[in-house]
Amino acid sequence: MTPKTDITKQTKDLLSGDMQGAYFLWGEEEYLKRAFLSDVKKLVCPDDELKTFNITVFDSLDDKDGILSAMSCPPQFSDKRLVVIYGADIKKSKESLDTLCAIMKKASDYKELTLIVYMYASQFDSSESDTKSKIAKISKCGMCLCFDFLPREKLLKWINRHFVSEGFSVTADIASLIADRAACDMSIISHEISKLCAYMRQEGITEASREIVESVTGKKTVFEAFYISNKILKRDIEGVMSYVTDALKKGAEPFALIAELTGEIEKLYRIKCAMKSGMSPSDISSRIGMHEYAVKLRMQALKSTKSSHLKFLLEKCYESDILLKSTSADAQCILTSLITCL
Repeated sequence: MTPKTDITKQTKDLLSGDMQGAYFLWGEEEYLKRAFLSDVKKLVCPDDELKTFNITVFDSLDDKDGILSAMSCPPQFSDKRLVVIYGADIKKSKESLDTLCAIMKKASDYKELTLIVYMYASQFDSSESDTKSKIAKISKCGMCLCFDFLPREKLLKWINRHFVSEGFSVTADIASLIADRAACDMSIISHEISKLCAYMRQEGITEASREIVESVTGKKTVFEAFYISNKILKRDIEGVMSYVTDALKKGAEPFALIAELTGEIEKLYRIKCAMKSGMSPSDISSRIGMHEYAVKLRMQALKSTKSSHLKFLLEKCYESDILLKSTSADAQCILTSLITCL
């Protein structure tokens, strides 16, 4: 299901308003979803000291009464309040979808409330046969926002804007080089651009060159991505820890590494589900936006892996992501704890 709406323009327009009501965030591009949620938090609660009082996070639909109670609470020392629900498992039963719809519909009763339902790609897959009907039902209770992968042209423009916002310039060729070195992963691209800008600022350089990009940024190739996927599938905790430790030494942020691990596991889970449904490597490649050769490598490695184990790993990733976003716990400790679950 391909969204016809320009999601970047749509979210920009929404953020210029009061964002009252319920919003269902789904789609493949986690970076854009995270960025939008971050902007919503700033809009609803610009004062960091008041976030504890005015932002409430739930990691499932299990505590319906608790969610409704949090939604009904008036904002404290502010005009707005935000409730975020991660992990809304609406696959398991019709009742869970009905529960979500009832919660979203209730949000309209509170003019000072913004309700965000954040769905990871693996939780709500556009390739599933009942996705269209679910979206139709959810749309009656709130606004559905689909965050799809950016077309390459828009991705390159986004890279350019990123540099310009930092006071630097970049040619189209260099923007394309950065995208390729990061395997078009927006989370990694953002991190690499931050490193490049810091380096250029220190050296008094105003425009990124090929030499600078190749010396400052890391290169994420299909084989590197497969390397970490293979370590995950073999439950090679030492190997994954070594990879992560090396990345941290090179300046990678824990949140970016958790995002990378989550992304790889999500892809593995989706490929495994597609394999079980009989899809060909070519069809899987088109569906998830991965090179067909990379898909074949993962299909071979996935033959002896149960989908239940991948689902378990995904749940641990989501829990780590929520901890990172909603607590002051040490980010590296969260990352280490996640890896030991492999």
